[in-house]
Formats: sequence, structure tokens, C-alpha cells
Amino acid sequence: MEEKFLHNPFLGEEKGKGIKVSEWLIQHGADTVLTRRDFRGKGPAYVFSDAEVDVHLTEGESLERAVRQMKSLP
Repeated sequence: MEEKFLHNPFLGEEKGKGIKVSEWLIQHGADTVLTRRDFRGKGPAYVFSDAEVDVHLTEGESLERAVRQMKSLP
């Protein structure tokens, strides 16, 4: 497993930033995404689904807690 911390270049975008950042994450080799927000039925969900990226909802308040929570899943 590898962790990378990257600055989101689309943070200031008004529209379409979810799709843009999803595609950008895939270009950077993301195969798993942890998120606190459910985006089922929205653009990022379709982008990740098409690329076979695993998306996990988390309630973890930090990356460390979110990863720990994900590792405890069956």
C-alpha cells in the first residue's frame, strides 16, 4: 500500500470539480478512495465506477482513523 498527499488543483473550481478531481486521482493511480461524503448518483461515482476504483464511506475524522476503520472491514 502506498499513500500520497497531493494538492487538489481543482479546489477553487465552481463547476465540475468532482469529476475533474476524480479523473485526476485515477491518472495518479488511485485504486481506493476514502470519503466522508456519499456521492452516489453524482459524477465522481460514475468516474470511479468506470475505472473500477473502490470507494469507501468513512466517519473517520482523520486519515489515520479512516484507514484504520477501512482495514477493520471484512
